[in-house]
Amino acid sequence: MIDETTVSPAAQPSDPEAPAPAQIEQPPRPLGIRFLTATWITLAFAGVFVILNIVGAAVIMRAPFGGDDGESVRLLVGTIAVELLFIAMIAAVVRAVYGGPFLDEMRWRRPSWPSTGMLIVIGVELAVGAMVASAFFPGGDTPIQQILDTPGEVIMFTVFGVLFAPLIEELLFRGFLFRVLDDAAGAVFAVPVTATMFGALHVLQLQGNMAAIVLILIVGLILSILRWRTGSLIPSVIVHTTYNGIIFIVVLLGMLAQRMNMD
Repeated sequence: MIDETTVSPAAQPSDPEAPAPAQIEQPPRPLGIRFLTATWITLAFAGVFVILNIVGAAVIMRAPFGGDDGESVRLLVGTIAVELLFIAMIAAVVRAVYGGPFLDEMRWRRPSWPSTGMLIVIGVELAVGAMVASAFFPGGDTPIQQILDTPGEVIMFTVFGVLFAPLIEELLFRGFLFRVLDDAAGAVFAVPVTATMFGALHVLQLQGNMAAIVLILIVGLILSILRWRTGSLIPSVIVHTTYNGIIFIVVLLGMLAQRMNMD
């Protein structure tokens, strides 16, 4: 027979009412360290994105396809290829670091507010505001306007700009970059940096038109604030899609009307 008095304490049944051992809380990192980490993340993100675009442009612009609209077709294909490759890379990083499904980690979830209708209204208001501001502060033709010479090119870029670009860009900026910067340094860093990076992406497309550059920075800031305040990526995607849709459709209708008057 086993003497119960000789049983080791580890073998004794635990008291269910005994308090759990206290968890040791890790002290928060100093603010300077957090901002330095966020800065390095931003620079790494920008560096990889720029390198991919440079290499992609060098490869795709030499590709023998595109027909009469060769330059614009190659530009569009190259943009899509680079952005999809970049998303695949960050998806692998997210999976390795966070462990959860990519869209879940990017906060792809239905927000409690605002409603879809309100988000569409916000997108329409931003697009109308941008067009009114452009009328008061006109600039020269931007590089993207110089490329789009035919209705076919405008339609092609409209499809991309409405159906693909908002989702891809939001996953990159308000999804991945916002998530890691928010984790590293908080929204006070994530909101302005993602807005600035989003604007920087469009500078080459809009150079020569300072009003358009300022407007896209404002739009980026509003999208980043929406991401922060709602805790979801979906609102910024809806507003971005609506904004792009209005802008591209107005450009297309204007070009068609101009051609009809010329005929």
